[in-house]
Amino acid sequence: MRQLVAKLIQTLPTAVCARFYESSIKNFSALLASELEPGSYVFWPRNSYRSGRLEYGMSDIDWTVVLTKDQSREKIESSLEKVARKKIYPHGEMNVYWKSDLPQVFLHGNFFELRRDPDLVSWARKIGVSIREAGNPSELVAFLTKMFLSDYHNLKKVPELRKKKWIGHLNDLELDPNLLESFWSLGDVRELIFILSRVIARVMRLDEGESESIGGALHFLGELSSKKEVIYQKEFDFEAQPWIFILGLNWLAFSDRRLPSFSKQQALVGVELVRWEIHASYSQSFYLKNFEAHLSNLYRAQEKHFFPALERKP
Repeated sequence: MRQLVAKLIQTLPTAVCARFYESSIKNFSALLASELEPGSYVFWPRNSYRSGRLEYGMSDIDWTVVLTKDQSREKIESSLEKVARKKIYPHGEMNVYWKSDLPQVFLHGNFFELRRDPDLVSWARKIGVSIREAGNPSELVAFLTKMFLSDYHNLKKVPELRKKKWIGHLNDLELDPNLLESFWSLGDVRELIFILSRVIARVMRLDEGESESIGGALHFLGELSSKKEVIYQKEFDFEAQPWIFILGLNWLAFSDRRLPSFSKQQALVGVELVRWEIHASYSQSFYLKNFEAHLSNLYRAQEKHFFPALERKP
C-alpha cells in the first residue's frame, strides 16, 4: 500500500503534492498530541523536508521528538508505539530523545548526521549543550556509507530522482558535487560505487587496493540491502573481505569465528559505524523491539576487534 501511494503521488502536480505533505505534517502533530502529555515534548521534521531536498513520492518526512519532562518510560513506550502504528505515508522514521541525554548524544553521535537535524542542534545549543564544530574523517566515511546503502535501491533504479539529495550530501560534507557528474551521465550505480570508494580511500589515506576492496564491499552490501538479508559470519570469509565486516555491521549475524586483524584505519571506520548503530538504536528504542542483542554484538565487535587495532603500535 505504501508503495502504491508513493507512486500515485509521483503522478500528481507539484502544488497538490505540496498540500498533501503539509496536511500530513498537521496530521502527525495531532497524532502526537493525542498520545503524549501536553507540554512534555517538542518535535519537528528533519532531513529532506527540513533541508528543502524533498522529492514528492520518493522522500519520507522523518521526525525528531524530544521529551522535555521526566515521565514513566513504560507509559512513554506505550504512547510512542501507538504513534508508530498509526503514522502512515509519507511519515518515515521518528527519532526520540530524552532532553537529559542530549549532551551524550552530541558527544558520541555522528557529527554529519546530527547536522542534518539543524533544529535539534539549535534547540540543544539553547539549553547549553556543547556542540562540536567539525567531524573527523572516519565520521565522514560512516555517514557516506550509511547514506549510500540506505539509498542504494533508488540510486540503482531512479538515479535522476536522487540528484538533489546527493548534491546536498556532498555540499554538507564540503566535497565537490561535480564528483558525481559521470554517475549522473551514465546512470550506473557501479560508477557511483567507484567514485565513493575512491573518495573514502582518499579521506582515510588508503591505497588503491583498499579502494577496490571498499568498492566490492559497497556493491555486495548494496545488493544485500535490497534483499533485506543478513550475513552469517560463519558462512563468509572476512579474512578476504574485511571491509564487508566493517561496513556491514548492521547486517551481521555474529558468531565466535576468528576475524582478520584490522588496520588502524579500518578500525577507526568500524568504531564510527558502531557509534552510528548505537545512536540509531537509542533514538528508536521506544518502538523497536529486540535490539539488545544487536547492541551486544556491536559492543563485542568494538571491544574484541576494533579497540585492539587502535591500541596496536605501528
